[in-house]
Amino acid sequence: QEQEQDRNASPHHNNVNTNNNADHWLLANIRIRVTTKKIAKGRHYKQKGIVVDVHHGGRAAVLHMADGEVLERVPETYLAPALPKVGGNAVLLTGARRLEKG
Repeated sequence: QEQEQDRNASPHHNNVNTNNNADHWLLANIRIRVTTKKIAKGRHYKQKGIVVDVHHGGRAAVLHMADGEVLERVPETYLAPALPKVGGNAVLLTGARRLEKG
């Protein structure tokens, strides 16, 4: 019983998510929208793309834009998740039910 209490007291077995990525919502293969003119000389402002890869613990992404251009090291703060189409697939990006599909 003592071992079980020790295990539960361990930081690896508590209910608090200590993962640094918990505050970041970027995931590969989701649709995003560019929310700034600061990247690619503003050409992709309000344009949609797909996250190809996530870097720096979820703080930056590699994007494949609708026009075929690939943008690298785009900060998460310059992006917003795009709403799914009516009847399309959705993934929860934050909160207790993060990564659940609906």
